[in-house]
Amino acid sequence: MKFSDYDAFAYVACGVVAFAISDVLFDTRLVFTSGWTFSEGLLFLIAAYLAGHLVASPSSWVLEKLFVGKVLGAPTAHLIGLGPPGRLGASLRPLFRGYFAEMPKKQLSAVAQSENLTANNSVDGVFWRAYVVARHNPISSARMESFLKLYGFCRNMSFLGLATFVGALYIGVSNWCEGGWHDLVETHLVMSTAAGIVWLVLLLRYLKFYRLYALEVLLAYAKSISDKDRRS
Repeated sequence: MKFSDYDAFAYVACGVVAFAISDVLFDTRLVFTSGWTFSEGLLFLIAAYLAGHLVASPSSWVLEKLFVGKVLGAPTAHLIGLGPPGRLGASLRPLFRGYFAEMPKKQLSAVAQSENLTANNSVDGVFWRAYVVARHNPISSARMESFLKLYGFCRNMSFLGLATFVGALYIGVSNWCEGGWHDLVETHLVMSTAAGIVWLVLLLRYLKFYRLYALEVLLAYAKSISDKDRRS
């Protein structure tokens, strides 16, 4: 098994950040400590890798399955013009305008001619047929892998931002209600604000790279269709 840069950024980095957040919110001292031995540092990296996988699971479910799948709609559907958006997607269109854009007309025409696109088409079916073709294109395959790494990292970090925003806000407000305004309340509310900004910014980056991943798959498919038409 090969340890890749995707593992380093999407899992290890997210796990380290998750431990650092735990240090700030719950004073666990997992990251902000001193005097580690080599074996302790190695054990920490392994634990961070595992924590990154634990973060990736709810991240995929909340942001990819629920928010994208149910609210915005899959990027493939919008790229090939088989919207409309998912639940509440129409009201969010002004905020995510680029996400709902169709692919270039020439390539869309090639895919539409090959797939005979209608509202009854399975978007997943179109994507996976295109994916099989795109994986055999070395240039597209390399770009797909790059976008996969970027959107996986942004998705997981965005989810951590969301979790921190909720957790820090809850702790800050609870302490405020119990003991009035003091420095710890201010710290948690500032942290919540910063985490909210990180969540929204990285959410936008995640949507951008997720769309670019799907777009690369479809563009490679359209090129293969055009090449086949020219040969025939």
